[in-house]
Amino acid sequence: MGSNEESNGESSGEVAEKSNGIGNLNKTEKQIVTIIAENSNITQKDLAIQIGMSEGGVRKAMTKLKKAGIITREGSTKNGSWKVADSK
Repeated sequence: MGSNEESNGESSGEVAEKSNGIGNLNKTEKQIVTIIAENSNITQKDLAIQIGMSEGGVRKAMTKLKKAGIITREGSTKNGSWKVADSK
């Protein structure tokens, strides 16, 4: 009975998370995705302040998120906004 619960509970949750790419994210990356989902016009500087880390750390995490296709930038650097891909 225990092994049946493990295969059903873990695999279904992992499949859902991996389909969004969110299962492989660390705490900081998850925070960034959550904040961007709430405010698509936020700057990296403001993200760094909210999360309590350096701008360089935020840039590095966001580069990973962009490469994974989890977030994208739409529009120009100054007037654009961030988008979270398939947040459902």
